[in-house]
Amino acid sequence: MPYKDPVKRREWEKKREATPEYKARQRAYYLKNKERFIEAAKKNHEENKERNNLQHKKNRLKKHKYYCIFEWKRHGIVDEDYDSLYQCYIEEKNCWICGHDFSKYRKNLDHDHETGEARFVCCFYCNSNLLITEGSKNGHKNKN
Repeated sequence: MPYKDPVKRREWEKKREATPEYKARQRAYYLKNKERFIEAAKKNHEENKERNNLQHKKNRLKKHKYYCIFEWKRHGIVDEDYDSLYQCYIEEKNCWICGHDFSKYRKNLDHDHETGEARFVCCFYCNSNLLITEGSKNGHKNKN
């Protein structure tokens, strides 16, 4: 071992791992022991299946949060605390207007188009109806 200091040792390892000779040696070793590597990967996958699924779900929910907030901003929804708005949006299970369960109907965040203030967590149908009635009140014509 050339260095006992962990920082210097890691620097040395990085330099060594970047050389083409080292990469070729590693590749040859992998090809020689490919079945063993595949078997170890399968075993690791089976042993950590539950943990991996939880991590995947956590990452998916995190991405969903940022996507929702991005879309709300893009549509002009203005709020002081998007995190609490998202938490309210996620926890809501029924439409605030008609009471339908969101497991059957798509969830929307309704907002005032003039001020950008969020009003309701409602189903797609109620949100569409609000948009139609709001548009007719403001003098906009229906496309139908």
